[in-house]
Amino acid sequence: MSSKRKSDQDPDLDALQDEKSQLLLSLPRRKHKKKKSRKVAKLDVPQLKVNVTECDDLREEDFKVKVHPLDLEYAAIEPVVGRVRTADERRATEKKLREFCEGDPHSSWHDIIPRWYNFCVGVQVEAERQYEVLLAVLALRVSGDDGAALAMLHHERQNMLENTMHTGKIQPVPHFFPDDLEDSDDEHGNDNDRSGQLDEDVAAVEKRAFLKMTVSSKTKQLFGNLLRTNTAWWLPLTTGWSISIMKCFFQNTTYVAEDHLAVVEALRAMRGVPATIAKTHEWRYAVKCGSLARAFEEVTSPAAHLAVQPHSLTGYRLNAWTTSLAAVWHNWTDYKHMKTVRKIRTWVDGTERKLINMQEFIAALCQFPGIIPTACNPLSVLFMTTLDAFLTAWRTWLRQSLVECDVPHVEDWDPEGIYRHLMSVSDETEASEDPEANDTSAGSNDSGNSHPVRNAEEAAPSVERKNKPPPLFFDVGWKNIPLPLQTIIFQSWCFANMKLDQSRYAHRPKALGKERKPMRDMPFKDQELGRCPHCRHLSADEQCIQELKVRKRSAAEMAELDGAVITSAKGDERLPPKGMHGARGNTKYKSPRELKMHIIKPKQAIIDRCKRQIVRLIDADSGEHVGGVVYNMFHPETLADMQKSHANASTGPSIKRGVSLRAWQYGDMYGWGFRQPQGGRPGEGYATYASTKADNIQDMINIFEVCNDAECMLQTLCACDARAFRKIREVTRQAHLNRMGTGGTTSYYCVNYMSCQHRDTETAMSLSCQLGLDTDYAEEFDFAYSEYGVIFRTVVNCGWWFDASKMHGSVIPYMSTVQKDKKRAMSTGIHITIRKKDMDRAAFLGEVLDLHETRRALWRDRM
Repeated sequence: MSSKRKSDQDPDLDALQDEKSQLLLSLPRRKHKKKKSRKVAKLDVPQLKVNVTECDDLREEDFKVKVHPLDLEYAAIEPVVGRVRTADERRATEKKLREFCEGDPHSSWHDIIPRWYNFCVGVQVEAERQYEVLLAVLALRVSGDDGAALAMLHHERQNMLENTMHTGKIQPVPHFFPDDLEDSDDEHGNDNDRSGQLDEDVAAVEKRAFLKMTVSSKTKQLFGNLLRTNTAWWLPLTTGWSISIMKCFFQNTTYVAEDHLAVVEALRAMRGVPATIAKTHEWRYAVKCGSLARAFEEVTSPAAHLAVQPHSLTGYRLNAWTTSLAAVWHNWTDYKHMKTVRKIRTWVDGTERKLINMQEFIAALCQFPGIIPTACNPLSVLFMTTLDAFLTAWRTWLRQSLVECDVPHVEDWDPEGIYRHLMSVSDETEASEDPEANDTSAGSNDSGNSHPVRNAEEAAPSVERKNKPPPLFFDVGWKNIPLPLQTIIFQSWCFANMKLDQSRYAHRPKALGKERKPMRDMPFKDQELGRCPHCRHLSADEQCIQELKVRKRSAAEMAELDGAVITSAKGDERLPPKGMHGARGNTKYKSPRELKMHIIKPKQAIIDRCKRQIVRLIDADSGEHVGGVVYNMFHPETLADMQKSHANASTGPSIKRGVSLRAWQYGDMYGWGFRQPQGGRPGEGYATYASTKADNIQDMINIFEVCNDAECMLQTLCACDARAFRKIREVTRQAHLNRMGTGGTTSYYCVNYMSCQHRDTETAMSLSCQLGLDTDYAEEFDFAYSEYGVIFRTVVNCGWWFDASKMHGSVIPYMSTVQKDKKRAMSTGIHITIRKKDMDRAAFLGEVLDLHETRRALWRDRM
């Protein structure tokens, strides 16, 4: 054995080189129990359980750590160019090198770095440290201290191997690189048979480690590279995923956390399969032969909620398994080149059908209550609220679920006829909001006739009215309908026909007790200027509908305002940011007066005379409607209902806001509806917020209340600015967004919400309303639309709409107001919006769901 070889195996080498170089001391060391002997065979982490006793003679030291002959050349090229001598230089160079690699996918450094580690230490260090270690070794090489460089490389190799052995991290075991420049040890060099056996054992360990590899953003590239170079692993990989899916969802009769996590890890790995592999014939063959395509078919079926084990339904809601796995399957399907001779079953809306069979439809829902997938999709309870919602449900899950339950002649039923028949009502009847009181005797007299509506003078909102079921024009056996289905039908009937009277009030406000019509009977058009009979003879600034011409402020002004705080408070009364985001002295505070903001305030004389006040903002250059505000927004009874539903909805976990807004999170936001998460749990997909669930009757009622609140706000927007309303409707329909009423918005229930000036990425107009306000100063919690230099004075029962991609935020309250009683609700309201990432994901998943039968047929054919 050469002297150089002996030096590499000297156990005191680390300590010796530590004394020679302070740079080595600065590197973190992992503390593990000392092993008597380190052997490559021990790299089989406990999960692998591989017997490799034949490898006992192969020691970790058999790979010789060595410096790279091109180190000095690497240290001289961009972006290093020798800037590695001091710690500050290395930190700056590390940042530049990282940016250099991330910014240029074709950079030669992408090849240099992994090859350098393979040559020097035979393993790849952790991704977050690869630049740091490389530059530290280059610094020692430039200074001429090759001994310290060798010690550092030995130190890094030990760390990686020990970390694998002691923590059980699943990482591919590196190949061993022969060193042709040195003589082989006599005890190993001539045993060809034993070397072949060792290679096989190492390959077996490597394969098993790969099959259990955790794929994350940091290891995704490594996973893809290993997948490209080891095609023999594809079939066992897809087979393992298939086994995990079938075991978790169909075989286990109780919840097993390990099996659920195995599916989460499988999903993360599936998402890491490179596109260049996913649509190749060889990969498709592995997916089909590994039974993964069949598992996809079962678990992503529109009727999967009827087939999977009940314990997995909650996971379907939290992880959105249907759409998450369907999206993977969709991305792996080559619709252009894959062929099938099978008939693809499709549903075409509008096909003429004669069988309405509403009675059979209700009977099927009673007989098979699991048809409505409330456990995995809470918003499915809203499938009867509108005809669009019903037809969407019929196309995506309802029809297939009825067929799965062997309900006869479903393909011949007319879904539109069923819905219209089911929702047919008498316009002279009002019903209870308590489904438990809904029985056939509760709302009729002896003759069976329904009681007439009583006006507001006869019954105030606080007075309980007589409970009765919806006055349907047919007998569905109301007493025999299960309570959850009663709740869905009753609440949907209320939504579809009464709409909380808000539309009539929004379009033509009248005094209490006057005639009101359902929202569906109201037209889509703006209220015209100067047409109100009560104020058209008055000056423009005294009329109930006004238009204000505004202009966008300059980009330089907006750049200065980004992240700034608008407040009227001065000195110590200025509210400081929370947490680590800086003190009051480092925050940009601006006053409305300093920014020359135009403040729009309510005029009580206008509200008393015309019942409401609307101010629309018109861009003076483009003529576009860019926002507005309405005072006396809701009917008084509606306002009381919404305040009550706000109290019910503002529970559970609050949303964690983005980094830039977290400094002003003095209040809480509670999300309702679907959203595409930013980060979140591993494997999470386009799913509902945690507070959106339908586990019991009250949960269902809460969802309907949130739906009603959103619809009331949208109908008011329709009256105030029909263009913004149409935009929300169009976006909703085009993107297949999950509906909360007639719009696909996401609702946020806010308590003491405030924010600095910022921009969002909403797609359509955002809409907010103020339900409660308890402050010491009138200007607190006003809305600052700073891009257009306007402030909306907020009061109870006002609402405003705006383009959230423009600069906006709150007028921050005084310090004394916030500290007066930290637990009280100073400001309560609702914000509804359509975020771009939600819309994009919903549009994609809508296409994915529609192509289920096509995918099923393509993958069932021979390949």
